[in-house]
Amino acid sequence: MYIVNTSFMVDPAIHDRWLESLRKHYLPLLAAQGFDKITFTRVLPATAEELFFRGAVVYEYRFSGVLGQMLMSSLLFAFMALDFSRFFVSLLEGLLLFTVSFLTGSLFFSIAVH
Repeated sequence: MYIVNTSFMVDPAIHDRWLESLRKHYLPLLAAQGFDKITFTRVLPATAEELFFRGAVVYEYRFSGVLGQMLMSSLLFAFMALDFSRFFVSLLEGLLLFTVSFLTGSLFFSIAVH
C-alpha cells in the first residue's frame, strides 16, 4: 500500500525512513528552538493552508466576486484532501473558513478556527 500525499505517492519504506529521520534529527532541533510537536504538526500546516487558500487563492480570484472566491478556495481546499469520502465535509469546512476570514477581514481568525 502506498501513502498518498497531495502531490506524489511515496513507498511506505521510504516514508518510514523519512519520518524516523525527522523524529531523530529535526524534531529535537526544533524543540531546542522552542517548537514543540503541536506547533510542528498543527499550527504550521493550518497557517500554511489558510495563507494559501484564503490568502493567495482568494486574492487571485478577486475579479470573480465574493461568490467566485468562496467557491474556488473551498473547492480547491476540498480537492486538496484527496479523500473523496470526505469531500463534502472538506467543502463545508472550506466554506466556513472562507466565511470567517471574509466576515472578520483577517486570516488570523480562520487560522485559529482551522
